[in-house]
Formats: sequence, C-alpha cells, structure tokens
Amino acid sequence: MAAYSGSFAKIHQLFFLVRLKESHKTIFYVNN
Repeated sequence: MAAYSGSFAKIHQLFFLVRLKESHKTIFYVNN
C-alpha cells in the first residue's frame, strides 16, 4: 500500500506540473 501511495503521488505531481505548464502557456498566449 505504501509503494502504491508513493507512485500515485509521483503521478499526481507530474500531472500537476503538466497542468501548470499548460496554464502558463494559455496565459502567455492570452497576454500576447
């Protein structure tokens, strides 16, 4: 269970970073 939680946290963090990048891209395009 602990190993599962660790891998899930990594996936969640990766997903969050991707979302953050995408939102920055959107903001960048909107500002230009």
